[in-house]
Amino acid sequence: MKKYLIVLILLSGMLEASIEVIKASKNIKFKDKIIKSDIYIDNVDFNKVKRFCKPITKEDLSTNEYRAKIHIKRDNIICKKDLYKLKKINKVLFNFGSIQIERSGKIIRETKEYIRLRDDNGEIQKIYKDGRVR
Repeated sequence: MKKYLIVLILLSGMLEASIEVIKASKNIKFKDKIIKSDIYIDNVDFNKVKRFCKPITKEDLSTNEYRAKIHIKRDNIICKKDLYKLKKINKVLFNFGSIQIERSGKIIRETKEYIRLRDDNGEIQKIYKDGRVR
């Protein structure tokens, strides 16, 4: 009788198990950087998490920077497959005499008149030596 009671208690504890997940507090657009104001932590029933979803943890978000692979709707659980890690960002410092500009990205081309660089999100910018941005 005691064995059945112990097994019943263990099974009831497993059925009501909840896990800590991270949810989106607002809609996160495609390729948006995941920041702390866009997310919140919630305890959810284990059965509510989809089978193929591995929820991202607080430790992952604190150690790495992530961007969204897909559009994530508000109050949805954020899975690891929905995000990708940001690569190491190259910082470029432009010294145009009295003007110094620091940008994140990679230099594509440099001429006497301007410098072209690619941002971490893939956009190409043209910065003229007099400080104008096009």
